[in-house]
Amino acid sequence: MSTDTTYDPNAILMGGGKSFSFAAIGDKIAGTVTAIDAQPQTDIQTGEVKRWKDGNPMMQVIVTLDTEIAEDAGDDGARRVYLKGSRPDTSLGAVRTAVKAAGASKIEVGGTLAIAYTGDGEPTQRGYNPPKQYQAKYTPPAPVSQAVVDDIFADD
Repeated sequence: MSTDTTYDPNAILMGGGKSFSFAAIGDKIAGTVTAIDAQPQTDIQTGEVKRWKDGNPMMQVIVTLDTEIAEDAGDDGARRVYLKGSRPDTSLGAVRTAVKAAGASKIEVGGTLAIAYTGDGEPTQRGYNPPKQYQAKYTPPAPVSQAVVDDIFADD
């Protein structure tokens, strides 16, 4: 069983914003990517780390977005979305598809990400909620052009 885990100390220190809950079909969020992290998934009932049969933890990607959401005066709009699942219609699968469709090879800070809860699939286990289905769109950050670099160092 692997116990080698790495966590972003700044994410622990500073938090990462509120999580965005896709509560109803049609819920969507969009914003600029400000942080990307990965951590083990936990069992909703026990709080224990979920593991594969080989003992390795089931991982999830956490993307923090700078959004225009403001629930109160102190709300900075930062929201975290938790991406997991392997099918194309899961949150992770939808974002993976969106990244590839954008011609990118990864999510980057400065890019924009939009995710929508589009429907429910068939329940995988009796007594459990049906799995949520998602669609996403990703736009990589714009590269800094040589003209911008030259302008920064231009003598006035």
